[in-house]
Amino acid sequence: MGLTIAQFAKMAHIGTGSVKSLESGKGCQLKTAEKVASFLGKPVEKVFKKERTGGHLSPKTIFSYHAFISSVLESAYKWQLIDENPCRRVDPPKVIKHDIRVLDDEEVARLLIQLQKESIEDQALFMITIYTGVRRGELLGLEWEDIDFDSGVISICRTSQYKSGEGMYEDDTKTERSKRSIHVPDSLLDILRAYRAYQNERRLSLGDQWFSGWADHPRLFTSRNGSPMCSSIPLNRLKRILNSANLPQVSLHSLRHTNASLLIEQGVNVRTVSSRLGHSQTSTTLNIYTHAFQSADASAAQALELSLKAHA
Repeated sequence: MGLTIAQFAKMAHIGTGSVKSLESGKGCQLKTAEKVASFLGKPVEKVFKKERTGGHLSPKTIFSYHAFISSVLESAYKWQLIDENPCRRVDPPKVIKHDIRVLDDEEVARLLIQLQKESIEDQALFMITIYTGVRRGELLGLEWEDIDFDSGVISICRTSQYKSGEGMYEDDTKTERSKRSIHVPDSLLDILRAYRAYQNERRLSLGDQWFSGWADHPRLFTSRNGSPMCSSIPLNRLKRILNSANLPQVSLHSLRHTNASLLIEQGVNVRTVSSRLGHSQTSTTLNIYTHAFQSADASAAQALELSLKAHA
């Protein structure tokens, strides 16, 4: 049809991420298929093949559903609307926790060296992740007003999420405690200044073609035309960068865990680590990073022994 992805998405009233997904041969929800078929002027069955997907729910999903339903019924029981909470007699499945691969300090150093060879946008994207440990949605939800260059603080105020058929949209943070301020080093601020100058140049060069909504919500990370960056892009770029540096193929969320592990290794107390990560309770931090805290405690014991022997 001679249309760009952005033009097709706008005319079909779907997100650019959905168009890219369809272009690569992936499926979509019925609502998205109906919009595309309507735009093409054809019946859905002439453009798409309907398939029933899904199967058994994962233990983690069942556990979450059980916890939610149980909390609702427990409230009903307390209010004497029901005689008992039937969920008390149901044992949810055990959820097996899988260890997430994190980068050690040597691997992080190699990643930082590789980032110096990458675009200024990718430097900003992953340096923020490494130095703050923010979640993907929080990273993509950052706006320039959230960066205080004078105090060296980044404020987490919102998230940018993706929904099939609708594209990117703005949402609140995961919890109220997730709204937080994080101090960052001068080296990161210098990169952000350079990236802001680069983005301004790109915006001025595109003129009227730049995303009109950017003026109200000036996001740090955008697509080529200034619209909010698609949530799949950071991981795709990270994979390429890790491959160039001959590093393990970890996920974007692994960089969050890497940040926390490095802080714990440096002896940062659990309350500070929890606050920087945006956990609602310090117990959450302790549960997730039990091994890291145990390793730090063992190192502290060894350091104490060496110190006492030196003075013996």
